[in-house]
Amino acid sequence: MGFFLLLGAMSDSFADGLLRRWTKIIPDDTPFQHSAYSRVWLWWAVIGTGFYAAINLVALDWPWEYARWVVYGNIYAYGCFEVLAIAATINRKRWGVGIYTTHVLWIAQGGWGVVTALRGP
Repeated sequence: MGFFLLLGAMSDSFADGLLRRWTKIIPDDTPFQHSAYSRVWLWWAVIGTGFYAAINLVALDWPWEYARWVVYGNIYAYGCFEVLAIAATINRKRWGVGIYTTHVLWIAQGGWGVVTALRGP
């Protein structure tokens, strides 16, 4: 799903809906517009998210000794995302109220990874 949301965000109007109108991550008074460089960064996010989604699905059939490294990668990534969300929350003037929802998203996804790692095979 993240892959498709990021792909849709290539459009200014969809990105504005996603970041401002629907989730309120950026303030209401700041319509989102791509800069001359932002789409390159977004393409990297699309490619990385697509890879991670695929490797997570493929790893379902891997032996645990290999699959757990994918789980550890998820924990690392979502932990780092949460650190960024905390930094954004501290700098609250720059972000909308929707920044708080990112904590739920990253903690839930990272928590899933921790539970999966603890449960094992």
